[in-house]
Amino acid sequence: MAGADLIKKYNRLDSFNGSWQFQPDLPERAKQAADGNPRLLEWLDQILQNSPKSPEAERGVEMILQKMADKEKEFREDILAQELLKQQTPALRLMLGKLLVYELPVPLAAISPICEDISSWESHIQRAEILGLLEVTLTNNTERLYRVPRILSPLLEFPENPKGEELYKQAAQILYRLWWEEVESSTEVQDLEIHRLALLGKDEEIAGKIGSSLANRLWNQSRFREAIHLCKSTLEITKNHSVLREIAYCEHQIGEVDQALNYYEQALNLCPAEDERELALIYNHFGMLKDDKGEMDEAIALYNQCLEITERIGNVQGKAVTLHQLGMIYANKGEVDEAIALYNQSLEINERIGNVLTKAMTLNNLGYIYANKRKWIKRSHFSISLWKYLKALVMSKAKQ
Repeated sequence: MAGADLIKKYNRLDSFNGSWQFQPDLPERAKQAADGNPRLLEWLDQILQNSPKSPEAERGVEMILQKMADKEKEFREDILAQELLKQQTPALRLMLGKLLVYELPVPLAAISPICEDISSWESHIQRAEILGLLEVTLTNNTERLYRVPRILSPLLEFPENPKGEELYKQAAQILYRLWWEEVESSTEVQDLEIHRLALLGKDEEIAGKIGSSLANRLWNQSRFREAIHLCKSTLEITKNHSVLREIAYCEHQIGEVDQALNYYEQALNLCPAEDERELALIYNHFGMLKDDKGEMDEAIALYNQCLEITERIGNVQGKAVTLHQLGMIYANKGEVDEAIALYNQSLEINERIGNVLTKAMTLNNLGYIYANKRKWIKRSHFSISLWKYLKALVMSKAKQ
């Protein structure tokens, strides 16, 4: 900053606008050391205001300013952080080191469990905030969120394994409770932070659950390669059947059919029989793959297994989608009457539950069949691209 902007900045900071009394040259020396850097000015303002009125405290401030003055501009912030941290208690530095576990700003409820073994940690939070060693942001509901600036990372000690891994796992469990279990919805960046911590802490359950949910969110936005990368990182610590299904679907969408086939087979082998909803999804997605490969009889068998489960567990929307997909296969085989019967069953369910998307698609397909019944050929006149788009859209809604 420079000129009028810099003057405005000085006027907003009590250490530089004459509101506080210091050793005569300290504010000016601080201005020179900051050299117009707004972050450094804010830090130095807090240091000056919160330094005890004693010769020892003034010498500490003078040491910071002198070392900053001796370095080039790009090193000044590092020097300030280093010298400032040296003047803090070991307990405060330990607290900051532990809080490096979080990369996102987190609420106090995420801090207290991992700092409860540090005496007077609440007062250390306040001091670190005052000195700018903790960044603080306010949410829309005025909740305070805290984050250790990354510039401090090389200067703080993070616990080594196994304690480091235990800290990551504890942090993952804390954020999972705060941002997943206790709220109606979470953001993508929050889920990614939970997932990152779960991977580093090797928490297989959280990594699998969040990884599966994130992958589904990504492929619903056609971000298939991102989803694949996330699934692969998850599978490094846990062979989760839901994650395997998600990565299989994404590999299928980018044309890696053999990879998708392998992942589906693994998912079926690992999925417990009692997880029937997940098993039905695997059968359904696997059926889509077999259909695209032209293996219609195998696709029909998989869809029928899916249909049997959805009927048993009362998943009427899943049943309607599966009936629709079976209708598409029989229509492509030229078995028009069977296709019409399946479409009508799907239509009845969709009308009853108000699923307008699948209802509209079913009506469209039925209309096409009736319009072309006499001159029907083995494949419908849908373009291949439209065909795949409709199937992906149906599955997306079924998953939701």
